[in-house]
Amino acid sequence: MKWLVLIVASVLFVSCSHDRSKNSLVKMGLKGKVKSLEQTEYKVKPARAKNDGDSLLNKSAWQFNNRGNTSVELIWLANDHVKKCVYQFDNSGRPLQAIKYNDDSSFAYKTIFIYDEHGLVTGQDQYDGRDSLNLTMRFLYDVNSNVAEEISRWENGKLLRKNVYSYNDRGLEAACSFFNADSNIVMRVTYAYNDTGYKIEEHKFGEDDDEGWVTQYRYDVYDKQGNWLKRTTIVKDKPVSITERVISYY
Repeated sequence: MKWLVLIVASVLFVSCSHDRSKNSLVKMGLKGKVKSLEQTEYKVKPARAKNDGDSLLNKSAWQFNNRGNTSVELIWLANDHVKKCVYQFDNSGRPLQAIKYNDDSSFAYKTIFIYDEHGLVTGQDQYDGRDSLNLTMRFLYDVNSNVAEEISRWENGKLLRKNVYSYNDRGLEAACSFFNADSNIVMRVTYAYNDTGYKIEEHKFGEDDDEGWVTQYRYDVYDKQGNWLKRTTIVKDKPVSITERVISYY
């Protein structure tokens, strides 16, 4: 599907929330002085299914500095190799750049953060190993300092994609529309949350899909800080995956 191309492209940049004025813990919905987070997602197999191997779907880990910003991010690959991203900061604690390494520890690319006079991230530029510009991303904000638009372009200035965001009264992302390089909408996603601000429903609509499809999230276990430790993903009233977390604190 076309929307998959847009989602894959988004991982080329260092980004996990749409409010660029907050630290990583706030953006990720984490409570307390979190030092590290390891998150693993497993596939739920039908009761009668044969055990045909590893059910692991995704595994990632984050390390946070004492300012609450991500300092290191790790992503496990299917071959059990690990890709790493290391963040560098200025004296005020703002991220300056993120350096991504391949699973053999070789340099992959770096992302430079661009700020305005108010300290908001207005852009990210990605450079390859020859220090050549590959991709750019620019952000437009609403009056509440939430990103209203993300515009990504290739190094020659040609449009790659555009995302348009809207928010609810609590400042949580309510909807996102994805546009392709021809400025045609290819997917729209709406979100619903519980009282603690955790996402409980995601409704995706394709390019010519009026009905869409729904993914629901159920939070089963919390720690003493109020952070969830176990989440079940549900599609068509059936659990499809379980995500578990291990969280350490300063």
